[in-house]
Amino acid sequence: MNEKVSDQTVKIGVLLPFSGPIGLWGNSCEACSILAAAELNSYRGILDYKVELEFIDASVAPSAVAKEVSAKVHSGEISALVGTHTSDIRKEVAHAIRGRVPYIYTPMYEGGDQCTGMFLTGLTTEQSVLPTLEWLCINVKSQRWFFVGSDYVWPAKTHSSAIDFLHSRHRQVVANELLPLHCKDFSSTLDRIEQEKPDVVFINLLGEGSIDFNRQFAQRGLDTQIIRYCSAIEENMLYAIGNENSRNLFSSMGYFEGLDTNEAKSFNKLYYNNFGELAPGLNQISVSSYEGIMLLADLAERSQSLLTNDIEKTSMSAVNFHSPRGEITLLNKNVQADVFIVQAKDNGFVPLHRVGY
Repeated sequence: MNEKVSDQTVKIGVLLPFSGPIGLWGNSCEACSILAAAELNSYRGILDYKVELEFIDASVAPSAVAKEVSAKVHSGEISALVGTHTSDIRKEVAHAIRGRVPYIYTPMYEGGDQCTGMFLTGLTTEQSVLPTLEWLCINVKSQRWFFVGSDYVWPAKTHSSAIDFLHSRHRQVVANELLPLHCKDFSSTLDRIEQEKPDVVFINLLGEGSIDFNRQFAQRGLDTQIIRYCSAIEENMLYAIGNENSRNLFSSMGYFEGLDTNEAKSFNKLYYNNFGELAPGLNQISVSSYEGIMLLADLAERSQSLLTNDIEKTSMSAVNFHSPRGEITLLNKNVQADVFIVQAKDNGFVPLHRVGY
């Protein structure tokens, strides 16, 4: 460890899902968080303090997560938060801590939150989904659309914005279904898809739900004629879905492991050199955990403080920082970054189009 780092520590609470519908992302998020802390501590930590991480399970009820986090913040046990979890937990935690410590929220989300002390590195529906819908409207047969998602704030709000957008492009939305988070059997929805014969199915099911749906969709042979667009599907999910079930499957995010960019290739090398070839696979969700910790350190360095008010003042101007996605900009506490539209092929993703910000 570099001698510049103090023996004193600054503890960051890292909220990650380790079970439930999105538990498949927990291990890779944890590894990327550990990598970020090690990278910071190899130089000067955060403001010359050694970075220590405390992992908090964000798989339980939002109220329980908020209660645990609030107690740790109130006692001074943690000085900042980085969260990679669902939006309902974000809302509960933000309400509970009321800006007492900086809170970096990293996944894609529905947009709109501007709470004191919260900084969002994930792309919004407007930044990621709507440009992809525009591209699909131009490049594939896309007159009739069928929406299916989890009954939860992010899919619900995303669907609302996306439906308005498609109507403005004179497309028809034939169905909009929101299903329970733990749904495993999609027979009735697939029956309706067979009946409606849409050109595109827009899928916003979380984690394991998306895996099960896509398998069942392909097993019915629907993948031969119907396009699928999944706005939150990444490498781990694609592998679980199976190459044989991934025909005509599209996605869009700011990072994919197979991107041929210098930033992505450099980060991939760093990650696997540290954790080995059998490490949990990289994806946009896990990389966002790394970015969240590195952004926190960047904001603290610029502010020379970890106090919320000081970091808020710093973030009033555009903050540019480097990440595995390339150079991205934090403006008004939200990130601006490029989006890659991809298609599944041979257990990976082939980039088709890059949307610049």
